[in-house]
Parts: sequence; structure tokens; C-alpha cells
Amino acid sequence: MGTNTHERYGRKGLQGELDDFARYAREVIKIQERNRAKRGGMRSARAFHAKSALSVKNAMLFVDANVPADLRQDCFQPGAEIRATVRLSNASGMHESDGRKDLRGIAVRLEGPGHVHDLLMSNFERPPAANAKQFMAMSAAVAGRSSPVAKLISLLFRLPPRVGVFATIRIIRNGMASAQKVDSLATQTYWSRGAILWGDAGPVRYSLHPISRSRRCGRIIISTARRSSSNIWSSTQRSTASAVRELIRRFTASRSNPSLSPSPTLPTS
Repeated sequence: MGTNTHERYGRKGLQGELDDFARYAREVIKIQERNRAKRGGMRSARAFHAKSALSVKNAMLFVDANVPADLRQDCFQPGAEIRATVRLSNASGMHESDGRKDLRGIAVRLEGPGHVHDLLMSNFERPPAANAKQFMAMSAAVAGRSSPVAKLISLLFRLPPRVGVFATIRIIRNGMASAQKVDSLATQTYWSRGAILWGDAGPVRYSLHPISRSRRCGRIIISTARRSSSNIWSSTQRSTASAVRELIRRFTASRSNPSLSPSPTLPTS
């Protein structure tokens, strides 16, 4: 049974999905507790992206005056100035050294009229898991483990019974490829991975990347099958903090391939 032309429930139906996500919420709490016990903390941190590298509360996103008509949804109107909060983070559920190999993420919260929009991205284009079930199985397997070797062994033994051999291989490959050392989070490219429903425009994917290494500016792109874009702004940064603010100020939008599955993006906390 479909909610619209872009979104359909699985074989379990609406109630089945609600039950699954309630179970995932309980699993997230267990993951938080394992990570807390491992590091000896007094209270639990975020289950994912626990360590914030930098947070900025006074960023702004300026929408292009020529934004395509079909993408003018809610607060994304021509010439709009949208207040934004930006958080850069390491993906691990435990606080670890910034010099370690890890996936990096960025969360952009846009404050629309009466509500907010959260845009979540990471610096590796392919998601390690194909769906929420696989993601939770992967997360549970590495919870409470900080050593790369311990994580790998746990994935090899714990994943196959829950997701199968082929999915296990894909998850491990993508996980190893996504763990990187980075010199600056402001020079990374970030992808939404899964698609989100952009109002009547349908499902879209978006990315955030620097225009050049010499001029620390960036743009958000909502991609389409045409790979087209329309530039909105650019500006020069003079410090790391200002670089983060400017990363979200170039907004480019066009509709993504409607065939993309609008899988829900899991929260960062």
C-alpha cells in the first residue's frame, strides 16, 4: 500500500514498519550503553557521530533567485535567507582521536517557518548498508569496540546470521573504504546517500562540497539524472569556522531520478 507515488510500505505494511522502528530505537539505546561502558563514562553519548569536531549556530543558507519552480518547496523560495546550524563530526559512537581513520559527517539544521529541516550527510557516497535492518545489525556488531581489528572480527561473526554473507561482504568493504584520515573537514565532499522526499518535487539527493581548496567555499547540490546545477553563491573564507559557515551557502538544486528509493535517513543521535 503506497502513501504516494514515491513511497511504499514493505510487506509488513505500516504497522510492521512502526514496530521495526520501535525495535531499532531499543537497539540504539543498547548501543549507547555498550559504548558508555567501554569508555567508562557517567552517561551515554550519541549512538552515532558522538564526537563533534565543530558546531556553528549562526550559519545562513541563501536560496538562489532562479531556483527551479518545482524545487520551491516550503522555505526554499527564491531569495530566501534560512538560518542554519551546522555540526561536523566523526562517525564513531565513542569519542576517539581526530587523527584516526573514520567516516566523517555533517548535519545542517535549517530553521523554516514553524519547523525545521535536517539535512544529514557523510563524506563517503555509498552507504555501508542497503536498508535500516542492515544498518542496525552493523551498528550493533561494532558497538563497544574501538579497535579496527575487533570491529572486523565482530562483523565477520555477527553479521552473516542477520543479513547474509553477501551483505556482510558489502558492508565490510564499504566500511573499510569509508574510514579515512582527513586533514580538514572543510575540504571534504559530503553526500546524503539516501534520497529524501522534497515535497511535490519528489525524491532528491544532495551533496555538499568545496568549490576549490584555495577558496574555502562550498555548495549544496540536489542532483538529478541530468546532473545539472544552478549556482547560488560563493564567498571566500579566512578561518576554519568561517569555512564551515560558507560550506552551506551555495545551494544548487534540481530533481533527482524518481526511481531512487526514498529510504529514510537514520538520525545522528
